[in-house]
Amino acid sequence: MAAPIVAVVLICSASIAVQDCSVDNATDITYGESASTVYECLASGQALIASTALGPGLGKDQYLKIICADPNHIPGAAKPSAEHTVRE
Repeated sequence: MAAPIVAVVLICSASIAVQDCSVDNATDITYGESASTVYECLASGQALIASTALGPGLGKDQYLKIICADPNHIPGAAKPSAEHTVRE
C-alpha cells in the first residue's frame, strides 16, 4: 500500500513565476483530503477549490498550484490538521 499523500493548494500572486510558487510565498494555502494516488490527490485539490470562495478570485492577479506530497514532508508548511485549513 502506498503512503498517503495530500493535495496542497497554493494561491500565488501572478507576479511570481509558477516554478517559484511555494508554501513560503503563497498568499493562501489549503489542504485537500488524503489520497492514495496522484490522480486522487489532484482531483481532491480541484474539488476543494471548486467548493470554496478561493476559485472566483483567481484570474489576472492570482493563480493556483496544486502540489501532491507526503503530509509529513511538505517543506515550509505546518502539518495539516484533520480539517481543511486556509492561511490568509
